[in-house]
Amino acid sequence: MSRVAIVFPYFRTRAPTEMLFPPLGAAFLTSQLRQLRIETRVFDCTFGSFRQLQRDLIAYQPEIVGIYSMVSFSRNTFRIAEMVRAHLPHSLLVAGGPLPTLYPERYSRHFDAVFRGEADLSFPLFCQDFFAHNLSRHGLADLALHSYAGLFIQNDGLQVDNPTVHYKAQVVNSFPLPDRSDFDHAAYQKEWLAKTGSATTSIMITLGCPFNCDFCSRPVFGGLYRRRDLELVFAEIDQIRRLGYKSLWIADDNFTLDYSFLSRFCQRMARQQMSWSCLSRVTGITAEIASEMKQAGCQRVYLGLETGDQVTLELMNKKASVAEGINACTISAMPGSKLPPSLLSVTQVKPFLRLRKPSSWL
Repeated sequence: MSRVAIVFPYFRTRAPTEMLFPPLGAAFLTSQLRQLRIETRVFDCTFGSFRQLQRDLIAYQPEIVGIYSMVSFSRNTFRIAEMVRAHLPHSLLVAGGPLPTLYPERYSRHFDAVFRGEADLSFPLFCQDFFAHNLSRHGLADLALHSYAGLFIQNDGLQVDNPTVHYKAQVVNSFPLPDRSDFDHAAYQKEWLAKTGSATTSIMITLGCPFNCDFCSRPVFGGLYRRRDLELVFAEIDQIRRLGYKSLWIADDNFTLDYSFLSRFCQRMARQQMSWSCLSRVTGITAEIASEMKQAGCQRVYLGLETGDQVTLELMNKKASVAEGINACTISAMPGSKLPPSLLSVTQVKPFLRLRKPSSWL
């Protein structure tokens, strides 16, 4: 039996800043792989231990092990890769996520292959071809390696460096809904009920960021801004509701960027009786927009302030001003505002990495 293991190498720390969400990228990949009739299992380490993961992987005996990596997960990523090499030497090791996208050569020393950027289609197709040709981890040269977007290999005499891809909206809207069936939803909901009183999970509705802030690499989703079809979005929200969640964390970089799209979302969301929170730039926020969001169930908007110094903002190429930041933070107190003070006054200074941001793969 051909098996793929997708590992999300986060072991919870119980830090007060923890925001625990099932890994969305793994859920999207799993749906693609299972659609191709490839047996797939997600190993979400959030509520487990390294020893438990080791036991479970050895028992599963996967032919391919894909591990997600970002800055804060890199130590776990390489430790798990070392364990797989020692106990599952036949398994093909694949890395993906933000940090492998930026530094694939570092990962190629420890992994057989790296997939960079959006690999929603290329990684499942690679797995399908790998199994169809009955290959081993040392037989990758028998594949048409140039055909897999984002693939990077520098080992076993192979040199592959394929360009990354950012799928157009119509392609993104052809993807199946994420498969959340492998996650411990009871554990996630318990944590959020204790933290906020409402069972919360994440969703992504738009992809990409058209801005070029100097501190942000935008490694996975790039500068192509895309919107998912709202019919798909609300089908996914129905899926989320059936799993027992009552609140959404919209993890998009720029959910409020397209005000027409945002307004249509709010009109439909107002009938859902679910609360939600999101991220936003400080630019363009008005009392009317904020009021519409509040009426649709929005409880918090986390604003990317970065700094209160205009010179520093300009050095960052932020394309936003201190005055716009102040306006966004205080708009709920404007005369005639229908909003409680909490809606836009809750802000978050976003540094170089954000905790638990889902990527498009793994």
